[in-house]
Amino acid sequence: MTLAARVAANTDELPFTVAELLSATVLPAGPQRRGQATAELPGTVLKIPSSRGPLYFSRDAEPFTPAESARAHRLAELAEIVELTALTKDRPQRRRVSEHMLGSEMSEAILARRLFFRDGEGQ
Repeated sequence: MTLAARVAANTDELPFTVAELLSATVLPAGPQRRGQATAELPGTVLKIPSSRGPLYFSRDAEPFTPAESARAHRLAELAEIVELTALTKDRPQRRRVSEHMLGSEMSEAILARRLFFRDGEGQ
């Protein structure tokens, strides 16, 4: 819960929080930096989609587990929800939006992001 609170308080902390959760290193520009093939990277690489673009993490010791991946993805979704909520509060509303509708809009945004990255368009 402490890590989730950290991300909710400051979404810029997402990469560092996920790295702490996974005991991993944040890769600055993804696994295929200029002149470096993926096979040359030590350990395993995990890609987490975020509202600001994909984040990549590397760890030498052992592969990332499905549970670790799921937790990291949930933190990224939390950051996105916090950012979307801030955006909806900043713009003037022409009609009153219920919490139920706002939740639905956020769910649609998250689903669209998942489909975007699943289909390979976000890579």
